[in-house]
Order: sequence, then structure tokens, then C-alpha cells
Amino acid sequence: MSKRQFKAQASSSRAAFGSATLAFGSPASSTFATSSSSLSYLNELPALSSISDAHTVVAFKNLSKRDSTTKAKALEDLQTQLSSSEQEIEDGVLEAWINIYPRTSIDNSKTVRQLSHNVQGQVCVKSGKRIAKHMPRVVGAWLAGLFDNDKSVSKAASEAFEQVFATLDKRLALWKAYQEPILAHCQQVLDNESAKTLSDERSVSQDEANAKYYRVVTAAVGLLSSLISHVKEEEVGKHSEQYIEILQDKRLWEKSLSEDPAVRRAVHKLLRSLLQSHHTKNTLDLETLSSVYLYKGLESDQNGSASEYLETVFKLTEFDSSVWTDKWAGKKPAKSRLKHFVKRGSQGSTLAYWSSVSKLFTLIPKKALPTELTEAEDILKSLHGGITKKDEPRAYIMPGFQAYVQVADILCVNLASEDQTALLKEHVLPLILQYIKPVAEHTQWDIPGARAHQVIQEVVRMKADIDTALRQEWSLFSSELVKDIKVSLPEQSNDYGKSQDELSKTGERYATILALIVAKQTDSSLKREEVEESDKPIETIAMEVVTEALQVCKNRNGKPYGAANVASAIIQSCKSAPWYPNMLSNLSEFVAKTLPTIYSSPSFKPLASILYMYKSQEMYRAPWLAAIHSTVGDKSNRQFPALQELLVQREDLDQPQMEILLSELAPAILGKTDEVLRNSGSWDALVELLSKSGIVSTLFATPILGAMTHALTSATSEAPTALAGLQCLIRSTPTLIKSFIETSEGRQLLPNVLALTESPDDQIAQSAVDLNTAIHTIVSDAASTAGSRHSLVDVIQDGLNHAATNSLSIDTLVSQAQQLARARRLHSIAVLLPSASSWSSALEPLLQRPFDRSFAIMSPLAGAGHLVRSDPSKPRTKIARDSAGLSIPLRMAMYTVRLLQSVPEAQAEMRSDTFQSLAISLQLANESLSIAGSTAIRSSYTPESDAEIAEFVSECQNLITNWLGAMNDWESEKEEPSNEIVKTALDMLFSQSLGQSPKGFYNAQCYCTIVAELIELHGWHARKTTDLESKLREIRKAKDPLQTTTFLTAYRVPFSASSVASGYCNELLADLDALNIGERSEEGLHMLVILNSILQNQDAAVETIAKQRLVRYGRRFVGWLADDAMQEAMQAEVCRVLCILLPHMSDLYGDHWSNVLAYLMLLWDQANELPDPNRPTLVPLIHVSLKLYTVLRRMVTTEESKAEDERNDDIIEAWKEAEPGIGEGLLQLLKLHRAASDETHQALRIIDEMLARQVSSVPLKHLNNTEELYAQLYSQSRSIQEAAYLILHREVPEKQEQLALETILEKTTAKLPDELLSLILEIPSNADLSEEDFERGIPLQLRGYMFSWLLLFDHFQHASYKVKNDYIEGMKEGEYVTKFLDFAFDFLGHGEGRPVDVSKVDIVSYTPDTVDSPIKDTEWLLTHLYYLCLCHLPSISKTWWIECKSRPKYQSVESWTSRFVSPHVMSTMFDVVSKWTATQDTNPGPDEPPPLVIKVNTRAAELTASYPMDDEQSASIVITLPPTFPLHQATVTSPTKRMAVEEKKWTMWLRNAQAVIAFSNNSLVDGLLAWRRNIYGALKGQTDCAICYSVVGEDGKLPNKTCRTCKNSFHGNCLFKWFKSSNNTTCPLCRNPFNYG
Repeated sequence: MSKRQFKAQASSSRAAFGSATLAFGSPASSTFATSSSSLSYLNELPALSSISDAHTVVAFKNLSKRDSTTKAKALEDLQTQLSSSEQEIEDGVLEAWINIYPRTSIDNSKTVRQLSHNVQGQVCVKSGKRIAKHMPRVVGAWLAGLFDNDKSVSKAASEAFEQVFATLDKRLALWKAYQEPILAHCQQVLDNESAKTLSDERSVSQDEANAKYYRVVTAAVGLLSSLISHVKEEEVGKHSEQYIEILQDKRLWEKSLSEDPAVRRAVHKLLRSLLQSHHTKNTLDLETLSSVYLYKGLESDQNGSASEYLETVFKLTEFDSSVWTDKWAGKKPAKSRLKHFVKRGSQGSTLAYWSSVSKLFTLIPKKALPTELTEAEDILKSLHGGITKKDEPRAYIMPGFQAYVQVADILCVNLASEDQTALLKEHVLPLILQYIKPVAEHTQWDIPGARAHQVIQEVVRMKADIDTALRQEWSLFSSELVKDIKVSLPEQSNDYGKSQDELSKTGERYATILALIVAKQTDSSLKREEVEESDKPIETIAMEVVTEALQVCKNRNGKPYGAANVASAIIQSCKSAPWYPNMLSNLSEFVAKTLPTIYSSPSFKPLASILYMYKSQEMYRAPWLAAIHSTVGDKSNRQFPALQELLVQREDLDQPQMEILLSELAPAILGKTDEVLRNSGSWDALVELLSKSGIVSTLFATPILGAMTHALTSATSEAPTALAGLQCLIRSTPTLIKSFIETSEGRQLLPNVLALTESPDDQIAQSAVDLNTAIHTIVSDAASTAGSRHSLVDVIQDGLNHAATNSLSIDTLVSQAQQLARARRLHSIAVLLPSASSWSSALEPLLQRPFDRSFAIMSPLAGAGHLVRSDPSKPRTKIARDSAGLSIPLRMAMYTVRLLQSVPEAQAEMRSDTFQSLAISLQLANESLSIAGSTAIRSSYTPESDAEIAEFVSECQNLITNWLGAMNDWESEKEEPSNEIVKTALDMLFSQSLGQSPKGFYNAQCYCTIVAELIELHGWHARKTTDLESKLREIRKAKDPLQTTTFLTAYRVPFSASSVASGYCNELLADLDALNIGERSEEGLHMLVILNSILQNQDAAVETIAKQRLVRYGRRFVGWLADDAMQEAMQAEVCRVLCILLPHMSDLYGDHWSNVLAYLMLLWDQANELPDPNRPTLVPLIHVSLKLYTVLRRMVTTEESKAEDERNDDIIEAWKEAEPGIGEGLLQLLKLHRAASDETHQALRIIDEMLARQVSSVPLKHLNNTEELYAQLYSQSRSIQEAAYLILHREVPEKQEQLALETILEKTTAKLPDELLSLILEIPSNADLSEEDFERGIPLQLRGYMFSWLLLFDHFQHASYKVKNDYIEGMKEGEYVTKFLDFAFDFLGHGEGRPVDVSKVDIVSYTPDTVDSPIKDTEWLLTHLYYLCLCHLPSISKTWWIECKSRPKYQSVESWTSRFVSPHVMSTMFDVVSKWTATQDTNPGPDEPPPLVIKVNTRAAELTASYPMDDEQSASIVITLPPTFPLHQATVTSPTKRMAVEEKKWTMWLRNAQAVIAFSNNSLVDGLLAWRRNIYGALKGQTDCAICYSVVGEDGKLPNKTCRTCKNSFHGNCLFKWFKSSNNTTCPLCRNPFNYG
């Protein structure tokens, strides 16, 4: 701050808060010591000495500063102090605030004003009644704040006012009580204040000062107006002198001429309120108001307040019109001032301004208006100039001209008749002339906008003698029009169309005026002037124009359509005239003879209009037919629109004529239909014809609608066009659509529309939905809807019974059925359900297909699947499918389930055969989910299709479960409707579960599932078990193995409490023991299947078998496995039996254990493929063999846990002998080719999961040739993939130990396995991956690729130093890392600039399949691999990052690495250093360096290494890792000064350590070792200084001064100190002179 500024501020401060009595050594003058008002900036500031709080004093002092921000801060501080203090306000504070508030409330800053009102409210509330005595000083300023021009300020003042005076009564009482100070405040502002008194011109600009003054005046005027409205008449009378003094003060009303529009508006509002007030209007001085408001005001600039001014003048004139006459005191007359007023235009006013001007002229006394023609012309010229000013808005011109015409009408009142005519011709009729034919020279008379005719109407209907003027000029107008008709351009001219269009518009405008004239003449309420004989009647002129126009049209063969339009428009305009019939009569010859011959010309439209005028006459028929015939022969593009004009005129004809027209019109109308469909044209013309012409709708409605219906099936652009046409027709003539639907052709309309609702184009689909809704409305609202209703049902049934690529979707069919059901007009909802016979027939082809034996693994009937035999002699039937690959039975099932869910009352209409078909369809759909392609019920196996089928299966199962849950007495004999359907269906299912056909098997499986569910839901009554046993005996007699197995499986729970099943089991075992399996294998299979159904479901059955018989049966079954000729189905069932019997034979000795294991090894070794098309039973056989292996392994574990004398050594020895072969066998199964992915083959997935669990328990020593497992990392099975990875992962450490020895002994270069490198050579493509690929899990190829990288880093992690370096060099030779990082970071979102957040996962480790989301799992694994890249291959990773071509990707990877990965990499590096530190030799030999002292600061990402120089000193370095390590290299610095060597060499050692870290794959240990070697080498051989006994001196140097005599070395500093202290230069040891130089 400069000295001048400082002095000025100090002076200002003293002036503000110094003594009020002395200034500059003398008494204060009246100018500076006192102020004229509390609003003035010269007002004396408050004394602050009585205020105790220093903060409050500072706040008040800041309020006197000039800066608005300082004032606002001071007011905020005051607010805070007032709100936080619980004590009452001090008198000093109150006095100071009352003093400073008025001028603060008018500050230039709106924030200061707003805050000042807030504080005022708080002060009043805090002060309570004490504020009352101070109120007269502030009430004026406070209430004036209510009228501040800033809304936020006025709102703050209002809120403060209402806060203090909460009720309306209190506020009204305030206005009454403080009327006098309020008036005083207003008078003070209006009389005494100015911009100079309110603002200091030294610190405020003139504009700011004026703005402040105008704002204060506006508020004061508003306050005065509000006071008058709030105070009653008797209260006003008490202060009448003050009111009169203010209101009759000319200075107040002269403010209506102020430069500020807000001030003007406030004064205008005040005057209007005074004129409406009964108790104040008498106080007005009308002469003063006339002088100011009219004489001066009419000439003043009212821009921004013109509307308010005009309204005020209007009210003043209404109050007393003498202000224009008797009270007029001006030198110039009122008409002179009016001329100046209207010339200014609307002055930024509202659109209603000009109508208010004309209204004002109606109120002005006539004697104040002009009586001379010239005076009236002057006013009209000025008014015209104001209306057409350049800055006048275009929208204001039309109402302006309306006002202009009205003012002209008013001005004519005082003029003579001749003067009126002259005035109208000169100043009004140009409007009509320019309207009829706009001319560039007279643009000042243009009336813009579509409502120009309203101005012309005002002209025609004027009260002045407009008729005479118009009649005198009409011939001129007409002759100009005829001239234009004759000279219109011919068709050959380039501007032909433009010329004719202009002529048409001119004729239409001419006709518009003619119609107004005719209407005026026929209006009896309007006075008609007598026509002079010299004037030709207007009707005669009109007829001449029509005649000339039609003659031109005839002579030029209808080419000048503008002339025809003129004639048509004039005839139309004369319809209400009394001479209209004569006009038609005069034109009849033209219509009868000429019109048909020229009709098919460009003039067809106006000619058709003329012809239509004769429709009620007898002569109409002949020219109409003649015009039709002539138009049909015309082949131009005018043919159809010309026909349209004629056809819409007539609704019917007699039958013979209709037949003639059918043949004549068909090419034109049907051709137009095809054209619209092909070219996506407009339907307006055809729809108008169909809706307005009875002839066309009768003859062509069906063909046109048929073409539209057919077009709906088109894959081109015709479909949306046809939809649009149908929608237009429904809106215009819905009865046509209704009638068409009932025809044979129309029955296809609704299916075609419904098909389009499924269009992939959203716009087409939505249009089809809207159209379908409209058609339903038509059909539902019709009274006789039987046919329509049946057609909708037929559409649904047809959609169910047939399937094709264009079939309606299930959702569409269900939607239609729901609408029909909700309408409740069907005689039975059953008609909406699929036909039971059709459903059963549609299932037949599906049940004839070969049965997949793999289902034996998942089916409740288990081995019964081996009994199924397909009949190859039956021909294959082609399965009909829809566009989604769904068969008819599946469509029926999905439709039924959704319909029954949405329409519950339809469940009562279900039939038992429908239930049976639904249950079988459910089984087939469920199996298609388990094994893709196993059933023909669907052909599409995309993730979307699988999800849809899974949803259907779930909904159907829930529906059936709900039905079964309601059957409490399902096993009783009661015939209840709720039970009868399912019970009958069960009987049908069981009766058809016979034989060996797939159909019998599916019936059996459905029966088992339903019965088991019923028993689980409702339990089983023991009393019914006897009946079951009897029924079982009957079933056994039938000797049908499938039905027997079905019954035993379905009722497994009741049979568990019965001895019948156990007895049957023993019988079967006995029969099998006696059976010659080689001769009667089929019978043996039947018995084994039944036996297994008992043993698998009845746990106690095996306990009933005698031990000796059990052993005999076991040996027998094991012996069967040795038979190579035994079919695989038999083998599977034998293994299934052994799985149950063997655990009960664990104490049996013999070679059968070895035989079982040998069988398993042979079986596994002979497998070539899974599933194998040549061995259909291999899948269930491998499954049961793995179960048998599991049983044996569990038995061996149990035997090994027993005491030696209790063990069965035969089992253990057989196991140990077979274990290598078992391992090879399991490995063989693991490597086996999978013909299908186990993601779509549930049986294969079950086998793979079992195999993966078993092989993981095999010791590595029994697993040979594991390198062949690398290929399995890309297996189609997740379980196989993971098992292969785990085996290879387990063997890496052992192989790395062996490899380390080989590379050292044989001096070879280590290489990563070629099989492993080949797996990471080809990377997945991000472009080929979508979210759908991750629905089931990580895509197998991507998962295998990432597992390969995990194995690769396993090699790094367990490798020796040399082997690891060899690996790194090998990785540099290919682009493995570069390609991987490109893929990884694109997948992680860096390519798009949206990297993923991996803060919630542990990127240091990875565990497969522990994250729910496959995408999140992939992101986790990729991030983990990137972490391993930075740990093991940092240099290659850094090179990739540096060479990244995308700058955004470069930056994204850098910041993302710094945030998520680098901290973990640094932590790993520090852990490596810490482990190395612990391995240092703490007692090194004489020729070895001492250990380094390491301190790690993880938070600061640095470590400090210290090398002990001697007992007291040590050299230290700090290795700092940057936040983006290792993308940026580590830095090595020294926290201490150099020691033992020169600065240059010390710096070189630091750089050397940093370089070693960078080039040794970021090994911090290598950098530390390099630095330690340098120091150790420098200190090696050095002796202690004989003076300080240290190797390193205080200056960090070694002893470098040697005595030539005794050869001892000393530090230079030490030797200098010795010389100085001893006062000689002898050697400290030998005392000989020391040559120091």
C-alpha cells in the first residue's frame, strides 16, 4: 500500500469514527458534520464507544468501508454474533445499527442490501419492544426494501418484516401507526435526495450513482403507492395535508418523464392506484397531470414503460376527459402531441399496445381530434410511420394496421364526406391494393402473417364511407386482375408454375375481399350506401372477371390453371349473394360443353370445384361422367388426382354404371396402390377416396386392403408403408377394416400384423402394435363380432399348430390370448388352450428319435435307459420349427405355461391329456438343457435360447408343483375336479410306460417324477402300502422291465418300509446267479436294471442278503466283467451293482480285487473319445467305473487305517500293484478327446468333475508324460482344464530343481517348454469376445490362455538365478509379452479410457472360480498376470509401455499401475531384500565384506543400506522406488557425504548401483551387492590412521599422507592438527621430519 493510499484510508477512518464536533481544528460545518437524511452518505456515523464487544465494533467499522465485499462480510459477522449470542442486544449496538441501517439498505451491492434486511429482522426480534422507539427512524427504509428492484433483496426484506410482524393484523397496524414517518421518508426521497446526496462522487461512478438514486426513488414511489392501498380513508384524512403536499407536487409527476424506466413505471402505477382510490383521487391536480402526463408525456421517451404509460393515460382520460380540453394548458394542441406520440411506435411494449392506442382514440374527446383533412393525414402518416418503423417487431405490424384502420375510422368522424373519401383512398385503400397484388414499390403497406385478411375485414367493415371509395376503385382492381389473367405465362415457359401460382393467390385474395363486400351487402345490420348510376355494380364486375378467366382457360385448353382458380374462387365467394343463381346460369353452357373437354388439364382442381357447385342440379350427371371418361383416357401423372377430385363428389351410382366404372377405374386406382407400396408414397389420396367416395369404397376397398395385407409379409420397404396406410384407414374409416376382416382375404390381416410386432426394427414393431390394438378395438366394439372373435382364436390356434420361420412368437400369441380372455366374451376359455390331439401328434416325431444313453447318469430311472431301443424302420419325420428353432410341442408348452400364469381361470379348463403332453414336453426341454442336441425339441443352442428354455422349465416346474401341492388326497379314490386331471394323467402316463420305445421311457420318467413329488409334498399313508404290494405283483406278472422299474422307483419311499422290495431283490439275485449270461444277456440286463433300481433306492435291501450269498454273487459279478463279449450296458449295470455290494465284502480275500482294478484300467485304456458315437453306452459306463474306483479307493483308505492284524492285505496289495496303471488310466481319460463341450453336455461335465477330483489325488510319481497335458489347457471342459493346470503346477518346482543342476553341470541354456510357449503364441481377440461369452464362465480358450501364463510364471518363480535370466532372454526373442499386454489392457478398459477398478481383489495371488462374475474373475486374473509380468519381466513390460503408440492408453496404464499394481510390486521387492538380508553372514571372514544394514520404509517406498566403515562411521545409500515402479526405474542416492573416495568416484558408484538394478531385471539385491563390492574394494588393504585410529577421516578421506621413514599413513587433516598442536613438523611415530608436501 502506498503512503497516499494509507493516508486516505486513515483519513477516512477518522472521518467516520472521529469526533462529531471538531474537524480540522474548527467546529464541523453543516455539510460534513450533519446529514440531510439517514440515507445520505454524509449521514453522521454512530458512536461505537458504548459497545463492549470488540468484534462487534470491528464489524460496524467495516460497514463504513467502501468495498462491498467488506460490508457483506461485516453483515455476516453481525448475523453470526446475533444468532450465537443468547443475551439481549446492548443499547449501543441497537443505536449504532439504527443509525447505519438506512443507508446500508440502499447500498449498490445487492448482497449488502439483502444481508442488511436479514440483520434488521434479527435485531428487531432480539430487541423486542425496545425497537419501538427507534422504529420511526428505520421504518421507511425497511418498508422501501419491499419494493427493491432485485427480487432477492425484496424477498429478504419481506421475510424479515414477516418474521417480526408475524400476523396480517400486526402488519396492517404498522402501516397505520407509522404513516407519518413513512410519508416523511417518501417526501424526503422525492424532494431532497439526488444522486449526489446518496453517493460520494469521488469514489462512485456517475452510472452507479444514478442507478442507486433511481432505485431509491422507485422504492419510495412504490412505498407511497402501497401505503395508500393499506391505509383506510379516515386514516388518510388525519394526514391529508402531507398527502396533498406530496401528490400535488409537480416534481413527483415529472418523474414519469425520468430517464429510468423503472421510475416511470412506478409513477405510472402510483397514478393508476390514485385514480382508483376513492379517498385520494380528489387530491390530484388535473391541470398539473394534463401538463406533465399529456403535454410533455406524449412527446417523451417511454421506451420500456410505454404499456404502463398508455394504460395510465387511458385511465386518466376515463377519469376526466377534460385533461385533453379544458385542463389542457399547453401551447400546442393535443392533436399535435398525438402525432408525436404515435410516431414513436410501440417503444418496446407488449403486443396489445396498438389495440390500446386505438382504444385511447375512442376516449379522446372529438373536439381534441383533427377537423381538417391535412391534420388527420398527419396523424395517420405518423401512425403509419410508427407501425412500420425498422425496430418495430414484425409480429406487431398486423395488430398495428388493425389499429391504424380503426383510428382512421375515428378520424373520419370530424371530416366532411369528400374529405373522408379522399382520406380513405389515400391512406386506407392502399392496404387492399397491396393485399390483392403485392408490389415491391409499396412494401410499406404489406401486412405480414397469415391473418392479414383480418385487417382487410376491418377496412371493408369501416363505419366511414368506405363503400364509395371502394366502389370507385374496384373497377381498377378488377381490370388489373383481368390483365394479369391474360398475360399469364404459357406452359412452355420456365416460370409457368410460378406465374400461375401467383395468379391463383391474387385471385384468392381478390375473392376474399369480394366475399367480405358481399357479406356486408347482405348484412341487414349494416347501412348500405346507394350506388351511383355512373358506378358499375360489383356483381357485374365480378361476372366479367369470371367470364374472362374461363374464356382464357378454354382458349388455352385448361393450361392456365391460375385463371381457373381465379374463376373458382370468385364464384365461391359469391355463394351468399342474391345474384349467385344468375351467375351459375350464365356459366352452365361452359360447364356442360367445355369443362369435360378440358378437365384432364392442369386446371382440373378448380374445374372440379366449379362442377361441384352444380351438384344439386339435374345437369350435373352428364358433365361429371364425361369428365370421368376423359380423365381415364389421360395417361399423365394428373390422372389420379383428377379422378380423385371427381370421385369424392359422388357417393353412389346405379349398378350398370358401377360395373362400367369398375373396369375403367381399376388400372388407375389399383395402379396407384401398387405405386404407393413400391415407392413408400403417401396414402392420403387413397384414404380420402376410400373414406369419402362410396363408389371407390364399394368397388376397390377389398382389392386395396388385400394388397396392403400381402405387403405386410414383404421383407422390403412395403411393410412399413402398408402399416402406415392401414393406420390411416383405421383412423378415417374403421368400418372398412372391420368388414374386410370378416372376408376370406381379411383373415390373414391380423396374423401378418402380429408378425410385424416382432420386427427387429423398433419403429415397425411399435407401428404394428398400435395397429393391432386398433384392430382389436374395432372387433371388440362391434355388435356382431362372432366371426371376428373366432378369427382371433383361429389366429392363435394356427400359430400353435404350425411352425415356420414366419410364425408368430410365443409372446405375441400369449398377448393376444390375454386380450381375448380379459374381454370375457368367449363362451369358454378352453378354446385358447392348445388342442390335446394336435399336441400329442406333434410329439410323436420327437419321441421316435434315437435316445441318448448318457441320460442314464441323470435320470431317476438310471439304467432303465439301457432298455430303450429306437425303431430304425420307422421313417424320420421332418420337425417343423419357427425362426427361433422351437418345435411345435415346445411352442405349445411355453404358450400354455405363460397363458396359465397370466390367466389363472384357464387352469380349470386343463385336460388330462394336455397335462400329459405338457409333462413330456417339459422333460424334453429339460434334457435339451442338459445335453445340447440330445432331443429334437429345439435346434438353437445359443446362450439366449438356453436362458429362455431354462426360464420356461423353471416356470413349468413351479406350475406343476403348485398343482400337485393342492392335491392333499391324491391317493384316495375320491373324484375331485382338482385331483381328477392329474390322477387321470398319471394313469395314462403309467399305462404308456411299456416296452422299449423312447415314448414309453419318457412316459415312465414323467410318472416317476410326478409321483415322487406328490409323496414328498404330502407324504404316504401306510395303509395304502398293501395296495402297492398287490399292484407290484400284478406288474411283475406282465414282465415289462421298464414298467416294473418305473413303479419301484416312483414308490421308493413306501417300499422302503415294506419287505416286498427286499424279497424281490433276493429273488433277482438268485435268478441272476443261475443265469447263463452269455446266452441270455438281454434277460440278464432286464434283471440287473430292476435289481439296481431296488439297491439304489432301498438302502436296507443289501442288508437282507446273507453273507455267503453276497460273497458268491459278488464273485459272480466280478467274473462277468472279465467277459470281453459282454455288452457295455451290462458292464455298466454290473459295475453299478458292485458299487453297492463290494463295501459289504471288504473282508473277502482273493484275486477279485485285482480283477476289478484290471478291468478299470483296461476300460480306461480302450476309450478313444467321449462321447463315442460308436459306443453309445460308453458315457454312463465311464461314469459308473469312476464311481467304482472311488468306492475301491475309499475301501483301501479304510483298510489302511485299521490295525495290521485286521487289514485285508489283498485289497491293499492289489491297490499298490495297480496304482501306477490306475494313474496312467486316469491320465488317459484326462487326455481323451471330448467330442462335445461339457458346458453343453451335463453327463460329460459330471464325469469330468469326478475325474478331476480323482486325478488330483494321484501322486505325481504315478503320472508320466505330463507334458502331453499342456494341450488340455485348451480343453472344452473346465474341470479337465483346471485339473491339467493343477498337475502341471504341482510338478514345476521339481522340474526346476533338476533343470538348475543340468544347466550348471552341463553348461547349457535353459528354455521354457516349447509346448507351453506354443500355447501363449496365439492370443484371444477382444473383438471376438462379448458379454454373452461370459454368461457360463470365462471362455475356455481365454481361460486356457491365461492358465498358460500362470504356468509360465511358475517356472520363473521356482527358477534359479541363471535359469531365470535364460528364461528372460528367451522371452525377449518373441512378442509374447507385448501381445499379452496389448490384449490385457484392452480388456481392462484402457483402450477406451475407462480402466477397471481392481481395488477389491488381491492381485498378488489368484484362486480360480472364487468370484461370482466371470468378467470380474477375468479382470482379476489379467491384473494378477500383469503383476507377475512386472515382478519377473519388468524390462520387457517397461519397453512395451514406452513404445505404446496410443498416448491416452500410455497415460491410463501409468496412472492405473501406480494406483493398483506398483504398491504390490514394491512390497514384493522389499520382501525379497528382507529375505536376502536375513541370509547375510553376520561373521564374515577376513577376505569377505561385512553384512549390510538394511532398513525398509514401505510407506515412503524406499530402503536404506548402510556399510560399516569402522566402529563409529558407516556409508549409506537410499534406493527409492517411484510410484509407477517398475515402469520408471529406481533411483539411488546418498543421505551422507562421500567417504573414502573422491566425490566423482562416489557418484559413479551410486550410478553404477542404479544401473545394475535397471539392467538386472530390477533386482535391488544386485544393486546393493554392486555398491558393497565397490566400497569393499576401495577399503581393502587400507590401515587405520595412527592419529585418529580410523580408516576414514572427518573429511571422508582415507589416510593418504605416508611417512617416508616409518611408512605409516595419516589423514591429511589429522597430520595438520598434529603439526599445529606440537609446533613442529615431525612424524608423530618416528619423530623424523615429515615431508608434508
